[in-house]
Amino acid sequence: MQKDALAPRYARQFGCTGPRCPDNCCQENWTISIDHDTYQLYRLDPQLGKLMQPYLQENNDLVTKEFYPATLKQNIKTGGCDLQEKSGFCKIHKEFGINALSHTCAVYPRQYQPLGTDQLLSMNESCPEVARHLIEDQDALELEFGSVYAWDRLILVDQTEFNDAYHNRYALLQGLITILRYRAISLEKRLFICSLLVQRAERVIAEGQASELSMQELLDLFSQLINEGYFDQQAVLLKEKNDGALGLFILSRLLDLPSKKDKFKEALDQVTSGLGIHDHKKLHMDHIQALDKARKKHLSSLEKQYPWILENIVVNWVLFGLFPIHKERIKDGWLSITTRYLLLRSLLSGMGAAKKGLKKEDVIQLTYLFGRQVSSAPQRMASLQLELINKKFDDPASFVRALSEI
Repeated sequence: MQKDALAPRYARQFGCTGPRCPDNCCQENWTISIDHDTYQLYRLDPQLGKLMQPYLQENNDLVTKEFYPATLKQNIKTGGCDLQEKSGFCKIHKEFGINALSHTCAVYPRQYQPLGTDQLLSMNESCPEVARHLIEDQDALELEFGSVYAWDRLILVDQTEFNDAYHNRYALLQGLITILRYRAISLEKRLFICSLLVQRAERVIAEGQASELSMQELLDLFSQLINEGYFDQQAVLLKEKNDGALGLFILSRLLDLPSKKDKFKEALDQVTSGLGIHDHKKLHMDHIQALDKARKKHLSSLEKQYPWILENIVVNWVLFGLFPIHKERIKDGWLSITTRYLLLRSLLSGMGAAKKGLKKEDVIQLTYLFGRQVSSAPQRMASLQLELINKKFDDPASFVRALSEI
């Protein structure tokens, strides 16, 4: 079915490439949960039930069983789904159509979120086709309201109340995206400014009507300060105190990410090779300097050709993960975004050093691999963020000190 929603332009153009996908999600070793309504469909339809019975595994978790009564069995050797045929097509989809798929398979990589009485459609960069759009299309994130695809059995929630807190968060979302897309200044500086804005905006939301500034007045103030060059002076002062501690921490955590022997692990191995790291447990400032050199030589040169590459990824993270803002502290959601930015930037720079250059195709592959191993691993990100908070690396000043240029 079709549903009116606010969505980035590329989300309307998106279509699963199926057999042509370079890294099919059906073989990604992901747990595919079968939602309650789909499970009932399989039980009540004799033909579907006969097809699905050998592939279903009962969910014995008492907490989740009511919502997800079963999962799809994974191939013992590959970890993938045996319902994918050699042709690359899904057997369920091929024989019974998209409405016979579970919620996970039918909706991925889309995410629908309540936007008052409307909906916001965003996309997960862990899909290669989504990553391709983000990297190749400079206007991919143009927001438009109109008709989008929605799975027939999708329950679209419209429970967001139009109270002051909601309006403030929506205004903040618009303000963050406006700043992030202001290419007159570097992306690093935009991220720094947004970090300061989030910190101040959280107080405005918490104080409500008692706040000395409204959210709109705060956004107007930041716009004025940007035009006056105020944040240039702030960044220079902070850079003078750079000790490289956060940079070392981020690099060590990137190389520490657990992964089976797969494409992401191969990418991490290339990063260590490109940066001359022989033991990633023993990192020092020479490695940060090598990383910085690689970024300037390879990643920065690619960004000059395609200035929207990392910007699109960050804005997509904002749409996908920061609104509606589920966490009590907006700062937590923003910390996740700046942390992922530093991790991905390090991965891309190290890869550039290993390959002696970066192409758009490299960025596309690293983006969706990163999406699968990092962005889509909430427990991994939560653990990393807790470490950052404990080490007091969660403030805008620390973020600036991890950047070589701003």
